[in-house]
Amino acid sequence: ETARLYFGEYIRFVHGWEPRPHQWLWIAALQELANGRLRHSKRSEGCEKCMDMVGCSPEHQTHKLAIKAPPGSGKTAIMTEFAAWMIGRSLLKGEIPQMGYICFGDDPAMARSVAIRDTISDNRQYKALFPAVPDKNKGWGQKEWYLKRHDPGDPFPTMRAAGITGGILSYRFKTLGVIDDPHDGKNLTAGAKMETWSIYQNSFKTRLLEGTPLVLICTRFADDDLIGRIEKTEKDWCILHTKAL
Repeated sequence: ETARLYFGEYIRFVHGWEPRPHQWLWIAALQELANGRLRHSKRSEGCEKCMDMVGCSPEHQTHKLAIKAPPGSGKTAIMTEFAAWMIGRSLLKGEIPQMGYICFGDDPAMARSVAIRDTISDNRQYKALFPAVPDKNKGWGQKEWYLKRHDPGDPFPTMRAAGITGGILSYRFKTLGVIDDPHDGKNLTAGAKMETWSIYQNSFKTRLLEGTPLVLICTRFADDDLIGRIEKTEKDWCILHTKAL
C-alpha cells in the first residue's frame, strides 16, 4: 500500500535499491508533482502556506518540474521509475495512461521506453502493485506500446518515445510528459539549440493536456540551452539544481 502511494517506497519495493542522499530531494518534488501540490520556484517567500506545504495559494502551484544535475547523478534512473509509477497510479484511478518521453535522439528515447515497458511487463513486484496488462496485439514496440484499456477505441499509445525532432505531433499526453537531456552534447550550434527551443514551444507543449505533469531533467550545456531559456522566459517552473561535488 505504501509503495502505491509513495514514490520513494515504490523504488525500494519494486527495484530493491536505496536512493542516494541527493536523490531524495528529487523524489520529494516528484511526489508533490504527482499529488498536485508542487510549488513553483518564483512563489512568494512570505507565503506561510507554501512554507508549511499545506493549502498553497493556487497561483503558486505548478505542474512543471525541472531537475538540473551533472552526468552520473541518476537522473534518468529516477525518471524512468517515476514514469512507471505514474502509469500504475493512473491505472488505479481507472484512467487510460498516456505518456510522452523525449530525448535528444531516438536511440536514448527508445532505451528509456524499453526500461519502463519491461518493468511493467516483467517485474513481479510491479505486477503485485498495479493492474497493468500489456496489449501486445495493439503494439509492443520500442518507440510506442499499449496497455489494455477499458476503451479499446482510444487511439493514443500508453507510451510514445522519440528524439526531440521525432514524430510527436499526432499524439496526446495526459498522464506525464518527460524531456530527458534534450541536447546532444556533440551538437551545440546556435541553430541546434534554437531548434530544440522551437520544438519545445510549438510541438511538445501543445501535446500536453492542461495540467499534465511535465518534467525536464538535464545537464547544463550553455547559457541558452533549453533550461536556460526556460529560466529566462517561463516563471511557473519548480527548478531544482543539484551541483556536482
